[in-house]
Amino acid sequence: MLRVSFSIENTLHFLLPESQDFIDKLFPNGWQPVVVQLCAFLVLVVGAIFLFYKPVKKVLKARGDYVEGHMKNAEEADLAANEKLNQATQTIQDSKKEARQIILNARKESEDEKEKILQEAEWQAQETKRQADQDIKRSQEKAREDVHREIVDVALEASKAILGREVKEEDHQRLVEDFIKDVEK
Repeated sequence: MLRVSFSIENTLHFLLPESQDFIDKLFPNGWQPVVVQLCAFLVLVVGAIFLFYKPVKKVLKARGDYVEGHMKNAEEADLAANEKLNQATQTIQDSKKEARQIILNARKESEDEKEKILQEAEWQAQETKRQADQDIKRSQEKAREDVHREIVDVALEASKAILGREVKEEDHQRLVEDFIKDVEK
């Protein structure tokens, strides 16, 4: 039987035959290769910063400024919109108050006009009644005068017939007055 012994070193050599060479290249012996590798790494980092980091940072800053500017503009627009909304709300409230006042004034004016029309109609009715009363009184006076004249004429004719002579004005007046007094009683 064959005895096989495996060690880690044999395994590494088996898996990576040139592993010692790789390890030597990765971690060189001496200070000069380390300094050279550090300088190369620094050149690579500085090159990457100038070629990639600074332009990307500049683009990101520009994008951040752009977004921040738009956010400020949006906030200002929002504040302006809220201010305009408040102004519009205030204007609507003022308009509603003014409309209510106009309606109240119109109602008051219509009530005043109604009252004025009613008073004028009442005055016209009273005036018409007063004129009608005056017309009635004038008609009554005229009728009385007409009746009085008629009575006087009848009385004058009757006295002429009774007395058989012409009656003087004074006698006629006295007879008419006596007759009227008798008729009124």
